[in-house]
Amino acid sequence: MKIRRLLAKKECDMSLVEIACRGGMVHLSGTLRKPRGYVGGMDLHEELASIQQLIRRIDGIRDVTADVTILG
Repeated sequence: MKIRRLLAKKECDMSLVEIACRGGMVHLSGTLRKPRGYVGGMDLHEELASIQQLIRRIDGIRDVTADVTILG
């Protein structure tokens, strides 16, 4: 729940990203994309790195892996 709350604050579209947590390990999978109608420049690779750093700061999280396809 904490992870979803953090991700809701990000500008990128996380609706197709699945989150799996087990024993302090978080795995992100799915598709990351720009929001529909977004005009400005957004580096989704930087957004993904930022998301991973935010998740790592949560107490009890040992590692974050991402198998995410980036569109846009």
